[in-house]
Amino acid sequence: MKALKAIENKSDPCGGRYIYVHDLPPKFNEDMLKECKSISLWTNMCTFTSNVGLGPPLENVEGVFSNTGWYATNQFAVDVIFNNRMKQYECLTKDSSIAAAVFVPFYAGLEISRYLWGYNISVRDAASLELVDWLAKRPEWSVILMICQSWKT
Repeated sequence: MKALKAIENKSDPCGGRYIYVHDLPPKFNEDMLKECKSISLWTNMCTFTSNVGLGPPLENVEGVFSNTGWYATNQFAVDVIFNNRMKQYECLTKDSSIAAAVFVPFYAGLEISRYLWGYNISVRDAASLELVDWLAKRPEWSVILMICQSWKT
């Protein structure tokens, strides 16, 4: 078995490393970036979602930082950063059946920051629950749902 895997990896450098990325409806990611001014009550998040989520480069007036690699990044933008990094991954696949992992590019950090203060739980959790319903209808998740249902019985 190990010899077969070694042969497969030589002929396919991505063997065992493929990642399938769900193509979500834009309301779970892209639309949040378009509506960046409404993400936070106190901050214009458009600044922080720029530069593929890294935000603008930090000014280095006093020479404290190195000249490159320092950005005004917001903690809620980590999903944006990770999604943009995933788009550059060399072993993406459109075939979920060969994927070693499945990525769901939902901007949960931006979503929660919109409704974290002054909203009830049903409003805060609505998009997450809607995403779960959307995923449950995808064939890639049917096996997981069957396993979960078997645990209930």
